[in-house]
Amino acid sequence: MATGANKLSKTFVWILMGMLIVGLAGFGAVNFSGSMSAVALVGDEEVTVDDYLRELQREQRALQAQSGQSLSIAQMAAFGMDRAVLGRLISLAAIDNEVNALGISIGDDNLRQELSEIPAFQDTRGNFDRQAYSFALQNANLNETDFEADLRRESARTLVQGAIVAGAKMPATSRKR
Repeated sequence: MATGANKLSKTFVWILMGMLIVGLAGFGAVNFSGSMSAVALVGDEEVTVDDYLRELQREQRALQAQSGQSLSIAQMAAFGMDRAVLGRLISLAAIDNEVNALGISIGDDNLRQELSEIPAFQDTRGNFDRQAYSFALQNANLNETDFEADLRRESARTLVQGAIVAGAKMPATSRKR
């Protein structure tokens, strides 16, 4: 009888251990891939790791073109440039979140006009060239859908920024008389 109770208690302990392990594993798991996809979240807008790295590399290239010297990412971080880039991306995400909340977007005709004005997509006569468009996007490692969505977002963001700047007037009580 003592053997049966001992066996039952060992089984009970193993069941408890199994439940504890499963519970702790579920508690610590955010997702099962183990990778992080966003560095910031502003409302419904994410600043993805890819966006952050792309912008950081763009800043790195701009600094190299300006100074003629190459800076590593670690050097940029020491100067606080990584935080400046992240701050800029968070500001853009905040405006994008507001643009989405307001439902602002540019139409297809405006998108076509924007695309036709980009010099990299024009032929020698200044007209939109579909092959140049595809080639330039392929070289930049972008697809048409993502690029056009980014262009729509950027144009809508520019509209909202323009409205904010144009509408910013000092209240009458603050003006000198």
